[in-house]
Amino acid sequence: MPRCPQIRPFIEVLCKSVLVCLVAIHSCPLYGQDAAVTQQTPTYPAVTLKSPYRSLAKTRQLLDTLTNQIALYLNYNELDGSSGNWKSSDLSGVETARYYAKSGAAGAQRTTEIAILSRPQGGYDLVFYGQETYSNGSKLPNPDLAYLQSFAQSQVSSIEAEL
Repeated sequence: MPRCPQIRPFIEVLCKSVLVCLVAIHSCPLYGQDAAVTQQTPTYPAVTLKSPYRSLAKTRQLLDTLTNQIALYLNYNELDGSSGNWKSSDLSGVETARYYAKSGAAGAQRTTEIAILSRPQGGYDLVFYGQETYSNGSKLPNPDLAYLQSFAQSQVSSIEAEL
């Protein structure tokens, strides 16, 4: 069987491409999967997602669905937002916001906020903001944001397919 020297670079590139795709697909937890399994820290502490609805009432229903997932799947506790330093509480255009917190390993505190912001062109955005604060005061983006973004995007895509 003759050997083809040009095939080796092709196979190497193909293998690397498949590996990159597998890492990209598996980096976020799937719906219902424990987010603690992946623990990928996002680059930024915020994610914005356009609501598929132009109605505030429908967008609030979507917010309810998403916040239930935070409480049930990620074991966060809802807070009233009156205490603490919440990023979305001082933003203009916020229609409503929900605040969540949970204690993590080694005294770390994870917070998550989801706010509905009105868009200038009409409709609404859902804004997710989260931080992980350590006992020494240092802060990083909340690693649960990757799961929240994945779940929220799947919900929005499902809704858009039905509209």
